[in-house]
Amino acid sequence: MSKAGLTWAVVLLGLAACVAASAATAVSTTGGMTLVQDWKYTGVCPYDNDGWVDMRQGFGHDNRFYIQNKNAGSQCIAVYDQNGATGLCYATGLGSNFTHDWAMNMIVRLGQYPLALRVDTPELRLIKADGSMVTDVTLPADCPALRTDYFGTASGDIFSSEGGTLMITSMNEDRIYAMHFKEGRLERHFNIDHQFVARLQGDAQLHTGAEDVIEAWRAADGTTHYTYVNPTRNPVDFMLDDCDSVTGAQVIDVHQLGEQVCGTSCGFGAFALAGANYVMLSSSPNWNDGFVVARLGATGTGEIDGSTVTVVARHDNTFTGRTTRLNWLNAEPRDSASVYIYQWNPGGYIARYTLAPEASAVAPVATAGSVTYVTPAGLVSPTPVPGVNIEVTRYTDGTCQRVKMLAR
Repeated sequence: MSKAGLTWAVVLLGLAACVAASAATAVSTTGGMTLVQDWKYTGVCPYDNDGWVDMRQGFGHDNRFYIQNKNAGSQCIAVYDQNGATGLCYATGLGSNFTHDWAMNMIVRLGQYPLALRVDTPELRLIKADGSMVTDVTLPADCPALRTDYFGTASGDIFSSEGGTLMITSMNEDRIYAMHFKEGRLERHFNIDHQFVARLQGDAQLHTGAEDVIEAWRAADGTTHYTYVNPTRNPVDFMLDDCDSVTGAQVIDVHQLGEQVCGTSCGFGAFALAGANYVMLSSSPNWNDGFVVARLGATGTGEIDGSTVTVVARHDNTFTGRTTRLNWLNAEPRDSASVYIYQWNPGGYIARYTLAPEASAVAPVATAGSVTYVTPAGLVSPTPVPGVNIEVTRYTDGTCQRVKMLAR
């Protein structure tokens, strides 16, 4: 295990309250919840020659966005906040696939989009959340030659002794391919015949596509769920027994929302909050950046009841620029009663929201005042100095954020 491949190594040290736009914007209030847009930034999204964006998949964490840039001149995970590019970048490859596990460790494909997975060269790069460890993974010889353009969230912690599982789909084979990682290495892999998903959808065959993903999430009762997401079908939620056999599955009947879920976009996310389970998904009238947050019902024994869905928040802001069929959404705990929602709309913008109970006031947020860099010798500079630096961000409310980094 080495640090090779990092352009910048970043270790987060005692982060203070995250920055956001000074004037938060209320988006919607319904179902006892309030959705507030904390900030929005539109200056990210380079395009390649065929009109598609090179920066196709990313996620938010700690008030920053991590976005894979497969551009031949870049090939890195670029880090952005509400003020733009931070200058931090993790070296990667030509793949568009990029995701994280529950511990926010990163998984990125090195192989070239849109080619099938290969077994003769490293296909995946695993990056620990704090940037302290990087490992490359060569897939085993019996790995199927799947074309997969995006990754859904992985379960668990891929660098821990318990590990975590990433499941992928393919547009050219009717299967789910699962990879279980432990301590930063591929520990085992297996196939799941996903005809059971098709049967639950009432179809003779599952409608697979290049944009399909499987999102792993932890429900309010602590169980691990996997949700199969196809942009034009109903999401299908299922569980596994010891990561090697299907024990049951259920359809989340999101038709209760009164619109076809996801439409032509890949947007979906799921999370637990205050004992309830929620889904986030793209919605009309603008599938590319509109989304709703809905609470799933529960049975008398506490199990998820996908047939009862209650919309608690809606974001209808319409972006009129390039459409991309992508609208990535992920949630992060804010406190016991609220979450941050991160949205990456390739070709449009990055934004952070706060979802909280209606009666819970959203705390005022501060704007960044100044950023300086300090070396171990005490030298203070407005820009990073080659070697170890401490990035010091001071906010208008007096709080301070410090990030240790290595500039090369």
